[in-house]
Order: sequence, then structure tokens, then C-alpha cells
Amino acid sequence: MRPDWIRPTLFALLGVTLVDCGPAPEPTHNSSEDPIGSSTAQLCSGLSITNLVIQGVSSYQNEIGGGGTFEVSTGATGARLEYLVNGELLTSEERPNNPGSSADNDWRFSEQKATCGASLFQVKAYPMVVDSQGVRTTCFLNPRVTTRLFVQGCPSVAAGGVHSVELKADGTLWTWGGNSFGQLGDGTATGRSTPAQVSGFGGIVAIAAGYYHTLALEETGTVLAWGQNVQGQLGNGTTTSLARPMRIAGLTDVVAVAANGYHSVALKADGTVWTWGSNAYGETGDGTTTPRFTPVQSRAGNAMAIAAGANHTVALLQDRTVSAWGYNGYGQLGDGTTTVRYAPTPVAGLSGVVAIAAGAQHTAAVRQDGGLWTWGSNTHGQLGDESFTNRTSPGPVARLYGITSVAGGVTHTLARTQDGFAWAWGNNSQGQLGNGTTTSSPAPVLVSGLSGVSILSAGANHSLVKTQDGNALAWGNNAQGQLGDGTTRTAPAPVQVLR
Repeated sequence: MRPDWIRPTLFALLGVTLVDCGPAPEPTHNSSEDPIGSSTAQLCSGLSITNLVIQGVSSYQNEIGGGGTFEVSTGATGARLEYLVNGELLTSEERPNNPGSSADNDWRFSEQKATCGASLFQVKAYPMVVDSQGVRTTCFLNPRVTTRLFVQGCPSVAAGGVHSVELKADGTLWTWGGNSFGQLGDGTATGRSTPAQVSGFGGIVAIAAGYYHTLALEETGTVLAWGQNVQGQLGNGTTTSLARPMRIAGLTDVVAVAANGYHSVALKADGTVWTWGSNAYGETGDGTTTPRFTPVQSRAGNAMAIAAGANHTVALLQDRTVSAWGYNGYGQLGDGTTTVRYAPTPVAGLSGVVAIAAGAQHTAAVRQDGGLWTWGSNTHGQLGDESFTNRTSPGPVARLYGITSVAGGVTHTLARTQDGFAWAWGNNSQGQLGNGTTTSSPAPVLVSGLSGVSILSAGANHSLVKTQDGNALAWGNNAQGQLGDGTTRTAPAPVQVLR
């Protein structure tokens, strides 16, 4: 049964090409340190957790709540339960076995520990037994593990091709910039250089911006889509563009969304990845090149984060490795080749990953040690390795450490360091690196006058950030008002988005 105190499950990942998933998993118990002698081994022999269920998990105002049930084998007197988020042990407890009672072996969990975006909630259960002397023993050699993704909605920004989107703390959605295909969601095709609220919708927990379309994740786990639909990227079964948000039918239990050129991606709470839109190069990951006008399940499973490039898709898996599929002409799939892949393919030699991003034709991954690795197209220095040479397998970004999140534009890249500063590299012809110049750089440069950065997003030729004080700032190309400062003047350094 589902405990009635659990808030309805919220689901999402920031709808930009980044996700900060926290530290990589660490072992919660070292069995080699247990003084398990023959008597303990005998006590634990044959004991197990026979069933472990997460019935619900959600996050509200940074508090994680969850609940479920467990069952133990005959002879076990209870279970030790450990609760982890993104591999970090938050707390543990011991629960007695009460079959048939009103408690019915329920477990409940609540903790003030949540991070923005989609996170992995994990329960580890170990059987317990009480010996004839009344001594309790935990059988650490026989754990059972179950996982479920959940989302914490947080203020964020998403940069599209020529438009921008902001999710505010109250769950409202604001848009500005180019609107030729209705991507601003206001029912018109008229662009604007100042933010306006998308009316009729609240309770949004994540956003994503494609080149000319927009996605928004609702706290109920459903997805809204609007804008250009020439390749079916809105997922409504047609190729008709929409100037107002429409809910995607049949797509539920979603925790994260991503979008780029002409396809869209959703991550469900069970770790499955769903895709729709352009599929000429296998972007949907279902093994075909059939266009998909409604969501289909890719062959990727056990995912915990997603990213979308122009013609490729990337997934961070729960074991902290990365898979990618789709177009690979520049090596953006990272498998050491330039072969198109119609189904998920492991990125070569990459492990311990905590965040991913996809640019148009390049890909990036943050590792748990704070190092940043990139691969794919490097024609403008967007790999940050101080060269202009494409790379078909991951390599480190030059002289940049302590990275917590990353975002990929068409030909530039952004990264946030743990001290709250933003760095950029690649194409700077429109000032999208934000260092006050229009000189491109194949090595990271510091974005001018910016600190306290919490979220960042890279568009076609402009960049957006959200700071810890709640402000949004932008820089780069502004021909269609995508910087949101009330002008159409290009800005090579950050300007304040009007509130």
C-alpha cells in the first residue's frame, strides 16, 4: 500500500543539456570489515530479502519523502534499510518483520536532502536475525536493492536556437526571443525581447528548448510541447506546429526532458528513455530510422540523465557509464568510430560520470573527480582541448578542474565550477563566450563579471545562466531578442534578463 502522507510523485531533469547528479555511488557497507565468523554465517545462512518495493518517492521544498514495503525469508526477524540518493547514504534504520500486521512491513523515509533535477533514490535492504541470546545480527552478505528516479523542481533556464525559456521558483514559465514557429507558447508567431509568462500552466518542474520548439515537464510527470513540429518533435502524432502548449498523450511518469534540433527525449522514473521526432540517423535509439511522431521507447535502460544533440542522443546510466546513439560523423558518440548507431552504444573508456551534455555535434561528460571530458566535432574549439581537431573518443578539457555541470551549444560549450564561476570555449563570433570579446577560443575562458552561478544553458549562438540570487543573465547573439534585455543588440558579456 502507498502511505498517504507521500506527496504525489514529481518527475523531471532540467530541460537543458546538463544535469548535475551529485557524487558517484560509494559503497555503504564494506563486508570485509565485518567480523563474520562461523556462528554469524550459520545464523545468516539461507536468509534473504525476498521482496523490496518503492511505492512512491517525491521531493517538495528540498525534502525527499518515500515509502514502500519489504518481505523477508523464513527465519529472518526484520531488515536493515539504507536510503541513498545518487549513491550517497543519507540514513538507515532497522525494521521488524510484521507479516499480517497493520504495518504490513511498511517503510517510510523523509530527509531534508534534495538536489535540482532528476535524482536516483535507492533502498538497500539486508536481512536481520536475532539469536537465542537476543543478539541482533545483520546479514550484510545478502542485500537486495531497488531504485527509482524522482525530481526536485528548481529555478532554471533553457536556451534554444533563437529563443529562451525560464522556469521560476513558483513553477511558472516565461519565454522570449524568436517566435516564428510559436516556440514562445503565447499563441502567436511574434517575437519579443522581454520575458512574458506562458499562461494557463503552473506546476512546471523542468524545461527544455530545442532549436525551434520547447518542452515543459509538469509535476504530475506529464510533458507539454509546442513550437515547430516539422519532424514530429512535439510528439502529438502530427507534423503541425503549435503556438500554445499541448500535453503529449500517453507519456507519463517522466522525470526529465531534453530537446535539440528536431527530436525530443524523455526519461521515465523507471530509467527507460523515450524519444520522438527526427530519426534519419537513429536518434530515437529504437534500432530503426523510421520517423516517430509519438514517443517510442529506446533500447536504453537504467538511465539517470539524458541529453539531446542535433542528431544524436546521450544517456547517463545508473552505473555511471554513458551510452549514445544517432549520427556519428564527427565522433560525437564517443565509441572510437564515425559509424552511425541506431541503438545505444557505450562511450569508450568513460566511467564515474555525474553529468552529461550534448552540443549540436559534440558531447561532454563531468566525472566525479570534477574533470570534464569531451568528444566529437571541434571545428571551433568546442572540445576545449586547445586544438581544432575532432575526436572520436573522450579526452580531457585543458586546465579546468572542479567542474559540477556543463552545457553544449551549437559550436560552443559552457561549464560551471564548484566555486560558482562560469567558463566558456569554442565559437565566439557572436560573443557567446561572454568574455567581452568576439575572439573564439579552443581553451576555457572565464565569463566576465559573473559569480554565484547555479544553472547554465547554451543555445545556438547565445548563452543563459541562473544565479543563486534568482537572477537570469544572458550574452551572445540577440538578433531576435533572445537575451531578454529589451533590445536586439548583441552582447559579448552578460546582461540582465528583465524581470
